[in-house]
Amino acid sequence: MNFIKNIFFTICFFTLFQTNLFAQILNIEKERQEIEVTDSTVWRGNFIFGFDLTRQQNTVLQFDNDDYLLLMTPKHAYIWIAHINLIKSEGENVISEGYFHHRINFWRKKKLSAEFFAQYQYNETRGLINRGLVGATPRFSLKASDNLDISIGTGAMYEWEDWKLAENYALTRLVKSTNYINFHAKFNENTELMFITYYQARFDRFFHPRVIGDANFRAKLSKHISFNLKFVPYYDEQPVIRIEKWNYEVSSGIGIQF
Repeated sequence: MNFIKNIFFTICFFTLFQTNLFAQILNIEKERQEIEVTDSTVWRGNFIFGFDLTRQQNTVLQFDNDDYLLLMTPKHAYIWIAHINLIKSEGENVISEGYFHHRINFWRKKKLSAEFFAQYQYNETRGLINRGLVGATPRFSLKASDNLDISIGTGAMYEWEDWKLAENYALTRLVKSTNYINFHAKFNENTELMFITYYQARFDRFFHPRVIGDANFRAKLSKHISFNLKFVPYYDEQPVIRIEKWNYEVSSGIGIQF
């Protein structure tokens, strides 16, 4: 059994597949799930910076930064998340994308609570010069227990986007419907699954949506080591400029917890 476990660990450790994702929405749920029920004020934070400079035939510079800061009070939750990824080759941007997100959940432990959020985003690779949004959604808890959490939200947001890719240029200012369902299940002490799906659309084109999903599976291999699998699909029925409607990210790896 230990031999099989070691083989599985080795395969997982060297397995990593990831494609570029145009991440419109963040999975806020996984950052606050573990301390949702606390009755005291809790701070959680994580700040990661990466820098790499390579000189072979070309000079390649890579910088990435992932941050989150979470404040849970007995009544409310305040969440800040940021991501930056920059890759330059010979002074030219190969990848340049990032986002900054802030969310407040008022009366977070009630069955019906309220969320307000704001976000700024850019992705030069796909032609998104900048995107901003502000909005609000009621949050309704359908099920809340130690092993299963299900919640839904439906509301509205104001979104502005500037796109430019080759000869294509577009500027939009829209009010949209934003809706989500969140599901988190713990099958046992060692395995859990969580996914959240967002459905966003103009009110006059409600059945021509932008749909974003985020599914995460985690299996503990030992007290401090876990196998993680993530799938994030993205579909836009009516993209602002002529780009692919369908994108996705698949990633797997080994997590170490202390």
